[in-house]
Amino acid sequence: MKMITRCPTCGTAFRVYPEQLDARAGQVRCGQCAAVFDAHAGLVSEPDSLAPADEGAAPARADAYARAEPALAAATSLPLEAEMSFIQTDIETDAATEFDFGPPPRPQRARALRGAGAGLLVVALAAQLAYAYRGELAALTPATQPALAAMCRALGCTIPLPHRAQLISIESSELAAERGAPGLFTLAAILRNRAEFTQAHPGLELTLTNARDQPIARRVLRPQDYVADRAAREAGLAANSEYGLKVYLDTGDAGATGYRLYAFDE
Repeated sequence: MKMITRCPTCGTAFRVYPEQLDARAGQVRCGQCAAVFDAHAGLVSEPDSLAPADEGAAPARADAYARAEPALAAATSLPLEAEMSFIQTDIETDAATEFDFGPPPRPQRARALRGAGAGLLVVALAAQLAYAYRGELAALTPATQPALAAMCRALGCTIPLPHRAQLISIESSELAAERGAPGLFTLAAILRNRAEFTQAHPGLELTLTNARDQPIARRVLRPQDYVADRAAREAGLAANSEYGLKVYLDTGDAGATGYRLYAFDE
């Protein structure tokens, strides 16, 4: 059955067979204005008044085509070219009008490959995040520890303890001068891990101040500076636990009268 479709850009009408459109998912290119459009969108049945009756009715048929606007044939095979020739002979007013099929639909295989590629990118990103935050994942989701351990065995890495200094509070601290030893002080403090998981010992920054509360000296203490036992240092601060530290400091002739102490992520 012959059908009529219309270019949405220039309004030119075309004659086409539905099965030929189906072969290209309805994508055609107008020979009048070169616009690519979906021929299915405006597809209608060819009026009976346009169908040929006999050889003697050819002039009337040409008039009918002229009134219905020039129709044109889809061209990719010999039968379509023959149909286009017939239409151009009957419709003298639109001898140059023609169209061809637009870009073919993308193969299913290409879409599948793009989907697989996107999936691989997601997996790669997830693996990078798991590696970067393996310590946090192991602490917050214990069920992931076997998989993370297997990953580290393959990559030659370790699972570090999380660092969340904002969850570590300094419960108390004191900076006391040693008797008979000018410039020598003892820093004592109690750290509390308020997290629900074990985490690494934090870094500590000690700032000495003068009588006007102005900084005059600063010292950064690493975990190895105040946790002498390596095993205890590697074990970290257990959840909801406290750790008491004591450090001896030689401030020389700085003349410190006060101090500030805070914890930070190593």
